[in-house]
Amino acid sequence: MSERPGDLLFEARHLRVTFQTDAGPVPAVSDVSFRVRRGQTLGIVGESGSGKTVSSLAALRLHDPRTTTVAATRLRFADLDLLTLPQRDLRKLRGNRIAVVFQDPMTSLNPYLRIGVQLCEVLTLHRGIARSQAEELAVTLLGQVGLAAAPERMRSYPHELSGGMRQRVAIAMALLCGPDLVFADEPTTALDVTIQAQVLQVMRDQQMRSGMALVLVTHDMGVIAHMADHVLVMYGGLVLESAPVAELFDAPRHPYTVGLLACRPRPHKGRPRHLFAIAGTPPRPQEMLSGCVFAPRCGLADARCRRDQPPETQASGPEHLVRCFRAEEVPQWARSQQLAEQEVVLG
Repeated sequence: MSERPGDLLFEARHLRVTFQTDAGPVPAVSDVSFRVRRGQTLGIVGESGSGKTVSSLAALRLHDPRTTTVAATRLRFADLDLLTLPQRDLRKLRGNRIAVVFQDPMTSLNPYLRIGVQLCEVLTLHRGIARSQAEELAVTLLGQVGLAAAPERMRSYPHELSGGMRQRVAIAMALLCGPDLVFADEPTTALDVTIQAQVLQVMRDQQMRSGMALVLVTHDMGVIAHMADHVLVMYGGLVLESAPVAELFDAPRHPYTVGLLACRPRPHKGRPRHLFAIAGTPPRPQEMLSGCVFAPRCGLADARCRRDQPPETQASGPEHLVRCFRAEEVPQWARSQQLAEQEVVLG
């Protein structure tokens, strides 16, 4: 984890995202708030469909305004209001001071251009660097993210690389300009464990050198434990729990967080145990009408949970927030269900 996060760099308050469809408006994100400080790593976890990627793209205004409505009471990067910033100025920020690692590099890389052309374009466009110097910097960073034979790969097209190799190219592209903030959506999913560790170390080194902040969207709780300072747990377009990483792993206060942690494969002694799975499936956006969004799958839910939506309240500390009427009962309930065993090494 990065040490001593600095000044506030990015803030989103009450972010809401609605898709306009033929069947009517569909609320994908209902109420998401988060802050990122310089040098900090914010982890965002949750099942597929929870709103993690949608929130990240909306924070950078990357959704198509013809089909998507994005609203917030505050959306700022440094001293800039992203809600009112013209598209021309947003384009100057993206890829420069704010970078994105998309989940699928095959669709984020241009299939008609060689890798070297795409990497060098970032530096020549945003930094005004000569092509020869840009090529040197690009080759160096490709080597740092674990891409073998980097000079030769500069002449390759995206379809000539494997999924993991394309992902490393996308990560290198995001880091080329030394951004202040990187949104990384499942950046290590296509990588084997050795390369994953190498890429994560590159990101941590960049943070130590420049104070870069990182928003890390992932399903991997091990990566969160290793990288994050603070964690958002999302479900059904809402943040159900938000806490410093140590508090979240040591004392989760939402049944959904407990379930996510219990799903992790863990070493066992004696007789093997079946891997835990959260019963049921996540809701579709159209189904999120009333009550707690997790109530249909929650072993602790009562009539009030099914009727009313719980407000965000403070849990074990000032930075530990949770949306659960029965948050105080969660630790005892988790122990009774044998879900409270934690064996995660942080840092």
